[in-house]
Amino acid sequence: MLHRFKFGGRRGLARPLGNWLGVQIREETCWQPELAVSVPLHRRRQAERGYNQAGLLARFTAETLKIPLLPLLAKPEPTAAQSGLSYRRRKENVRGAFVYRGAPRPGKRALLVDDIYSTGATMQEAAEVLHEQGLIVFGAVAAFTLRLT
Repeated sequence: MLHRFKFGGRRGLARPLGNWLGVQIREETCWQPELAVSVPLHRRRQAERGYNQAGLLARFTAETLKIPLLPLLAKPEPTAAQSGLSYRRRKENVRGAFVYRGAPRPGKRALLVDDIYSTGATMQEAAEVLHEQGLIVFGAVAAFTLRLT
């Protein structure tokens, strides 16, 4: 289902996936986020795909949690696709890829949303940018695969 959502143009899957993720966070954790942020795509990749799957997922997750979705991250330069890269190459690929947009929010609890977590390189880089602005960052994804090579 997630593959169809991400690569098959099935935007309609964003709502059930985001709602499910929001319910899991609300019911399974004692931590309550104050705002949500999605992992951004570069504008060229978003134009190719037609949408940012992480952004749509974050939108419905935030809606379920009744918190604002804020566009605090941007990806001004394109990077290679992460799929097929080793952990080391993924870390190198996204190093410095994200920039913070907006006012600092020290001490606010931010939910960083992405679609798939493989090695964690993307989430770690995006979380570091948010953390540098004083946010307390927790990540949420719709699916994960553990690939450490």
